[in-house]
Amino acid sequence: MRFLKSPNIILIILSVFILFIFIIAPILNYAWYRVSIPPDFKENVWAGVWESKTNLVSGRIIAQLPNPIPKNKTFDVKLLIYWNFWSLWRPGGCMRMDLEGQFNISGEQGGGESNERSYTPSLTFKLKGRPDGMSLDYSATIDQHSTLIVGGYKSEPFDMGHFMLRKW
Repeated sequence: MRFLKSPNIILIILSVFILFIFIIAPILNYAWYRVSIPPDFKENVWAGVWESKTNLVSGRIIAQLPNPIPKNKTFDVKLLIYWNFWSLWRPGGCMRMDLEGQFNISGEQGGGESNERSYTPSLTFKLKGRPDGMSLDYSATIDQHSTLIVGGYKSEPFDMGHFMLRKW
């Protein structure tokens, strides 16, 4: 242990640790994410990130949405959830989900008046019936160019967080 008393050795060990945490780990995480994407998630793809309110649980998300997104109609959404390597839950894992989506545009204001310039586009996704009783609800808004979706999610029995998707 005498060699650890040298300030140069401690500095080298600390530098390697920092290099791994902030540069190598994110590169390996992104490479593993890209390799994990199935071939059928290549068309009409929206990609982004998600983060749970639980510390150290986050990752990436890919959604297949119809193009264009139909207004005021139910449509199918395929989702691929990826957990980062450093997530406390399912590190480096992926999960596919089938959801139902709904895109609504409401221009109504108080008093029942309609104003097209102040519409609020809302997008919701709900997990289709699962035998294990899990429920998952996404609620979001979409920008006027239909290229950015930002919102939150809640899953039962125990999680909630936020997400962001961009059209590829």
